[in-house]
Amino acid sequence: MPFERVAGGFAFLVLVPFVILYLRRSKPLEQVIPSLMFFVKDSGVTRFHSFFQQLVRNLLFLLQLLILSLLAFSVMGFFADVSSFGGGRTVIVLDASASMQSDYGSSSRFEAAVGKALELVDGKVSIVLAANVPRVVLESRGAEEARSVLRSLKPLDTTSNLGDAILVAKELVDKGDIVVLSDFIATEGIDPFVARRSASRNARVRFFDFSGNVSNVGIVGVSPASSLTAVSVRNFNDVAEKVKVQVVNGNSLKDEAVLSLGAGSWDEFYFDTLPGLTEVKLVVDDGFKADNAAFVSVPDGFKARVLLITNADSSNVEAALSASSGIRLDVARPPVVNSFDYDVIVLSRFDPKLMLPGYYRDIERAVSNGSSVIIVGQKDLPKIGFLPVVLAGVGESSVNFVNVTNFFTDGVDFGVNEAYLTAKPKEGAVTLVSAGGSPVVALSGLGSGKVIYYGLLDDYSSFKSSVTYPVFWSRLVHFLVGAESLSSFNVKTGQISVVQKQNVGTPLGVLKADRVLFDKAGFYSYDGRSVAANLLSVQESSVSSGFRRFSEDVSSADVSVPFTETRHFDVLIAVFALLLVFVELLYVKFRGDF
Repeated sequence: MPFERVAGGFAFLVLVPFVILYLRRSKPLEQVIPSLMFFVKDSGVTRFHSFFQQLVRNLLFLLQLLILSLLAFSVMGFFADVSSFGGGRTVIVLDASASMQSDYGSSSRFEAAVGKALELVDGKVSIVLAANVPRVVLESRGAEEARSVLRSLKPLDTTSNLGDAILVAKELVDKGDIVVLSDFIATEGIDPFVARRSASRNARVRFFDFSGNVSNVGIVGVSPASSLTAVSVRNFNDVAEKVKVQVVNGNSLKDEAVLSLGAGSWDEFYFDTLPGLTEVKLVVDDGFKADNAAFVSVPDGFKARVLLITNADSSNVEAALSASSGIRLDVARPPVVNSFDYDVIVLSRFDPKLMLPGYYRDIERAVSNGSSVIIVGQKDLPKIGFLPVVLAGVGESSVNFVNVTNFFTDGVDFGVNEAYLTAKPKEGAVTLVSAGGSPVVALSGLGSGKVIYYGLLDDYSSFKSSVTYPVFWSRLVHFLVGAESLSSFNVKTGQISVVQKQNVGTPLGVLKADRVLFDKAGFYSYDGRSVAANLLSVQESSVSSGFRRFSEDVSSADVSVPFTETRHFDVLIAVFALLLVFVELLYVKFRGDF
């Protein structure tokens, strides 16, 4: 039965005394009519008036009966389950991720999605942007305000978290409509179809697909280091492509190259790391422009003071250190070493017989006071007290393994050896790279400084020919001097940095804020520094993947899930009964009782 309080039916018992009062007849009164003619003259009017009064009296009975019945119904809590499709409450989930900037007919996917959203606006509207983190930009406002907000929105250079955005929409509407407009390239969060099933329990969820096949060649990786910066470029098309890469620094073209990319393949481009702000551009005509540029920020002015102690006329180590723009290199040839006042001291290919006995003590003293020393292995390496390892001999062919991944070993291929120095680490030393069970790169502390042992013999190691060789030496020096990693100046879009309230320069202009939202690719200026933000997402740059994936489940995309809504009428019934009370008073007034 459609009643919440069935016991409230006892309220109908009030009708029993009410009906009894109306059934009770009054005792007739006898009156003497003084004039028969007067009676005959007025009898027609009297009969009509008596009939009208009786009619009014009967209508009043029905009116009062209806009022009492309605009040009894309201006490019982009358309700009904009715079919509902939102009742004028709509949440629009709009995909604002980078892939929505792809071409879509004569416009972009995002512009087409906004156009469709403007058609679907109705009643009270909420809007959720599906970026890497869902953002509620409008909550339960009118249609005109919703249209104004939709027209002002712009796509972001971030990944997408469509599934979580749908769940946020579910929390914003109870028994309403959820409209999802996207290309369905979901790079983060739960699957949007799983989220849709969850949201369909109390809402009608409709998917509008804006995916399609789009040609694209894009930058998917940037790795800046002190000496070289690596840029990864991928061809997402089914045919081979040739693209030109340009490096621009200070409004000046510094480097360029042409890459030949096979279908679905990728390649890397290296250029000398430049101080300041650098933009890497792809000169290519494709359907997705957001990944055709990357940005690199390298702080100016820092140079580590490095002393290389060697008796060799030239060496791979000297060439690598000289190539780094962040290093100021001085070379000393024993027995002449004028000073040890440097950030880093490197011992490489030196003649032990020409090293004065006091030099080792001077180096140890400098390291204890905050400098660092790198000791490069050689077959006649003498026993040095602060060396992190105990030398054992020379090993045969081996492969180098990275034991600890850190700032200067990450992404470095140390190659193989024809021969290497065997050793055992001393207590407290950390083996970073090993070969045949022996440490070939080890680290230990000495006072306020650090000691690095590098046991690879360059004449017998393939590492010297690797493109990461100079990168390793540059990173190692900057690690030892405590220089801030370039990663803090180069971030991925979607991150947030909390700062003191200030004017923040962004790719979209200057904003006064206490936090920096890296949601557009480009340069940001705050706290006296410049930071580069890049998309760098293979999934987001795969702008045709959503079309292939979504087409497999398109049959379920347009299914509307109706639901029933329980509507209570007790308050409405009570209000209607109150209105009838006023109508009753009008009847009584008309009848002339007062």
